[in-house]
This record gives sequence, C-alpha cells and structure tokens, in this order.
Amino acid sequence: MARVILCDDCMRKNGIIRLDSAGIENILPHRRKALMPNSIFEYDGRIHGSFLPSMDMFEGHFDRNPILPAMYIQEAGSQAMLCAAVLTLREKEGPVEVRASVMKVKPIKPVIPGQEIFFSLEELGKPKVLHGMNLLSGMISAWAGGLHVANIWTSGSVKFL
Repeated sequence: MARVILCDDCMRKNGIIRLDSAGIENILPHRRKALMPNSIFEYDGRIHGSFLPSMDMFEGHFDRNPILPAMYIQEAGSQAMLCAAVLTLREKEGPVEVRASVMKVKPIKPVIPGQEIFFSLEELGKPKVLHGMNLLSGMISAWAGGLHVANIWTSGSVKFL
C-alpha cells in the first residue's frame, strides 16, 4: 500500500504538477529496478512522463543489435497511467491502493540503448466509481528518439483509504 502526500512530494508551478522519483515512490509500491518512470508531469492539460531504461534491461535481447523488450515499455506505461490517475483524482491525500492492467500493446518501432522514452496519456476516460474504487482507462503513446515507438491501452483503479 502506498501513501500519497501530494503537496510535499511534487512541485507546483503555475498550477502544473510535476512528480519526481520520490513523489512517484509515494504513489506506486514499486522500488529500485521495478520503478520505471523518472518523472510524471502535467503539460497542456495532459499527463506526460519519462523513463530511461537501464542497460541491463537490454541484456540477452539481440546481443549484436540490442532493443528494449516491449514488456518494459508496457510496464512503464502502466506505471505512468497509475500516477496519472492519482494526479487526476488529486483532491485527496493519504493511503492509496493502486492497480493496473494492460489490455493491448502495439509496438511500432524498437527502442535502442541510450534512448529515453516519453509517455503521453492520449485518452483518459472519465473515472467511474464502483465500491469506492475510481476506475480509469486510457491510451498511452510512447516516443523515443523522436519516433512513435508504441501505444498502450491500459486500465487502472485507485482507492483512497
């Protein structure tokens, strides 16, 4: 279970929220290598994020021409979506329970070592409340090296305890 303290762990500038890795750690239960987004921020009314894959994520995946396995893009996108869900429902602070599932992933271009991945939450449906859970779904676009590398359709739930 994570604890969200929005005012202390994110920067607010001109009404824009930006989460650094410490703020993301307060939302997601993941740690160290499993915590993928480096930052999550609001821009132009949409949620964005970034992720720089470590070199060990490329090991064994085509040694002579390494590319990032799509599962890492999928997981980073899901984590970004959960952070976006909490930011969208940011009127509350305190303990929170978060869950995500991936419905579909469409890899488009490979990601090579050294490329940072940028996420943009393209669609976020209006949250539905069921048994105290805020249910959300959305489509995330992933970009690296100036190229569109994947689309991720995901859903998640956020419950403030």
